[in-house]
Amino acid sequence: ALINDVLKVLGGGAGDRVLQLRTPFGGGKTHTLIALYHVTKNRAQVALDDLPDLGQCAVAAVQCERFRVRQGRLTDDGIHIHTLWGEIAYQLGGTAGYDIVRDDDEHMTAPGGEALTQLLREIGKPALILLDEVLNHVEAAQTVIVGESTLGRQLMIFLKSLTEAVSGSRNAAMVYSLQASIREGLGAESLLTTLDHLVSRVDAKREPVSGSEVMRVVQRRLFKALGDESAARQVAAAYAESFRKARQAAGGLSNDDQHQIAQDAERFAERVMESYPFHPDLLDLMYHRWGTLASYQRTRGALQFLASVVYDLWERGRDLQPLIGAGDVPLEGENTRNAFFTQVGERENYTSVLNADLIGMDARAARVDRRIASDSPALQRFRVGTRLATGAMLYSFGSREGEDRGVLESDLIQAATVPGLDRMILTTALNDLRSETLHLHYTGRRYRFDIQPNLNKLIDEEIRKLEGGEVENRVRKMLEAALTNARGAVIWPEHTGMVNDHVPMLQVVYLPFEWDAGSDETALRSKLTQWLEYAGNSRRDYKNSLVFALPGYMARDNSLNAARELMAVEALTRQVKNYNVDQQELKARFNAAKDRLERGMLSLYDRIALPIAEQTMYSWRIIELQSRNETSLHDRVMGALRDGKQVFDSVTPDKLIALTSLNESQVIKTADITNWFFSFFNFTRLTSADAVVNAVQRGVQDEKFGYSSVWQVGENGFQFPNREYVYLKRSLRIDEIDLDGGVLLSADAAREVTYVPPVVATFTPAPIPDQVDEGSTTIAPPSASVPTAQSKKRYRLVATADKARIFKVMRAVQNLVDKSDRVTMHIEITAESNTQLDPVWLRNAVEEPLDEADVDAQTGLE
Repeated sequence: ALINDVLKVLGGGAGDRVLQLRTPFGGGKTHTLIALYHVTKNRAQVALDDLPDLGQCAVAAVQCERFRVRQGRLTDDGIHIHTLWGEIAYQLGGTAGYDIVRDDDEHMTAPGGEALTQLLREIGKPALILLDEVLNHVEAAQTVIVGESTLGRQLMIFLKSLTEAVSGSRNAAMVYSLQASIREGLGAESLLTTLDHLVSRVDAKREPVSGSEVMRVVQRRLFKALGDESAARQVAAAYAESFRKARQAAGGLSNDDQHQIAQDAERFAERVMESYPFHPDLLDLMYHRWGTLASYQRTRGALQFLASVVYDLWERGRDLQPLIGAGDVPLEGENTRNAFFTQVGERENYTSVLNADLIGMDARAARVDRRIASDSPALQRFRVGTRLATGAMLYSFGSREGEDRGVLESDLIQAATVPGLDRMILTTALNDLRSETLHLHYTGRRYRFDIQPNLNKLIDEEIRKLEGGEVENRVRKMLEAALTNARGAVIWPEHTGMVNDHVPMLQVVYLPFEWDAGSDETALRSKLTQWLEYAGNSRRDYKNSLVFALPGYMARDNSLNAARELMAVEALTRQVKNYNVDQQELKARFNAAKDRLERGMLSLYDRIALPIAEQTMYSWRIIELQSRNETSLHDRVMGALRDGKQVFDSVTPDKLIALTSLNESQVIKTADITNWFFSFFNFTRLTSADAVVNAVQRGVQDEKFGYSSVWQVGENGFQFPNREYVYLKRSLRIDEIDLDGGVLLSADAAREVTYVPPVVATFTPAPIPDQVDEGSTTIAPPSASVPTAQSKKRYRLVATADKARIFKVMRAVQNLVDKSDRVTMHIEITAESNTQLDPVWLRNAVEEPLDEADVDAQTGLE
């Protein structure tokens, strides 16, 4: 088309006679000039039937950057040409043509318009002037002094006069090329602007390669072959489908929108085929955005950049995708990085930005990669954070006409979308990058990297000022706030003495951060045992009242990080006048950090450990909390315990009778019952002693057993001075039940006390008094076992019990110990297991407790 237009005006037709060739992204500028030369100079040898044949034409073709401004050149017929106008006149008209400007050439002064018009007229045939790389020649001529001017200044005057003469001629044309950027023009900005304006009409500026041709040129310059076309089509189809899904994921689409997206996806597949193996958005970015940069070199530099990308990916690329897009550019590669900065400039300013946020093992984008991969290992190969950050970096330079710097989120996601990576993951990673990186800015709904630090940088500097202890204290305060109404919560005890004993309720011990899940399991259980067995320097009695909440190491780190950020934002808020920051953004970061910390409290503890009865000892059971969905931390813990049938809010009267053997004992102190529930593992683990109170209330009402708070122990056992205060089959108020001072009577014993005194028990070794006060009742042992008044003060117990009766024997022993002033106990236990007993366990669980109690014992495996 360009050649046809030139030939048309050379033949006397209408059109632009002065054309400027813009350096295109895919090159072709010099090729176009060469084609024009041959089609006009040697038309007979050019077989293009669809182009007009003008016959012989006069052609002046000058590669300006190689024309020596000081020496000029010597022709074969002995003429010394000094200037560009002398060269053009000589090539167009030979010696006769040169004579028209000879004087001007020898004195290096620009010829006037009349001389140039005369030159074009006297040639007598179509005249074409081709000038390549004009800017370089003018720039070099600036150093040559001509009188009070310079040769460069004379050249500018000449070029202006020449374009005017050509435009006014009947059958002449001029085509000249310029570098497209200041960088290519060696910084001669004013000269480039002036030469650019030699052509006033936009239509007279031509790009030899444009549109889809650019992609074809890039392909052929960088690759010998593109492989099997069917593979390219498969890739195009896969990317088009990902493109369609990403657009549809935005939601809120009408049928027309759906139809438009389908059409766009088809067009996108076509563009992938045109640009394969490059992503079309990468080439668009370079062509439309970087093309506006002064430093951008459209042909050589742009192709060098892409060649460096391909080379680095080929040599040491990892996690490669089917297309090379903006997010796939390996900026960590030195070749690519150098070529990138050559194109966009700002090398010194942005090197530190790259190091902080994009390249290196500790780069902020890499942290996002690891965080996403930890949640979903299958996403590791996409390096989602680095992928998006790299795309944002490339889009941070240049801009489309009428747009601000940076890239819209929708465009960045489209450029980063690959098969297997959905929009939701990309959106999540973008949010992480906004809070993680130091130089990624999000303003006007656009992402861009900048040398100025974002709010993250200021927050990071404040974080560095914080001490670890004060950050943990902040987390503790938040945890205390979250557990304010959590009954029985013990928060971060420093030693076993801070977990009180003899508290008749379930205590959830929220252990401090050094107990995180990264601990060795064996060491963890050993340490838990120590905390269970002791309350300070004393042996713990209420072992069945404790469970332990264990912090997760990832949740711990997340909470600490959120606390650091919150404290840093608070510090910045106090100093806001000293910083040029957006206060709304600062407030948003405060709210986000506070929300992260509050939500972190919910998942801070991911396991609970509790002792459970196992043969004559106990073992540790670990319950996971990750799948719980309660809205508070304590509710998560209690929900898991209740669902696992490990803790109960109530106990039935029948269960209470069975656990305490009330019907055999006939009378039991309620204080003992409470102690047993919270001490022995074979008892139901209760949330509080209220469960015992409620069971007593129901049991008395249902005539399961009796209750009295008016009693005394005489020489013959329990005495009830007033039978009216022995309750059976009656509705008691809660406040009438005293667990510290009451007793339970079996139903039979309660009936006897109430109606036919006395009722006897079988366990109290006390004499029966000679007389009983009227209206009182004594529960004493049966007459057959009642000792005489001269009864001994020493009692000996020898018992044999199997595994099922061990705990009942221990209760009898405990009762005897409570009643006695001195006790000596000899124990002989033979324990057998169907599997091999672990010597290490025996040492930790059996022998060490005996050693610590200073008990003389003989032990050993047989």
